[in-house]
Amino acid sequence: MWGLLRRSSSSGFSSSSTAEEVTAGIDGSGLVALITDLRLSVLQW
Repeated sequence: MWGLLRRSSSSGFSSSSTAEEVTAGIDGSGLVALITDLRLSVLQW
């Protein structure tokens, strides 16, 4: 089963791909990231 989870997708990346591999060649200087805290939402349930 673990072999199924490690297959490359159509993008060519897998679950073991690093952030550096995925973002290689991308200029993100104009991007904005919005990061939220999921734990707060879970604790309110």
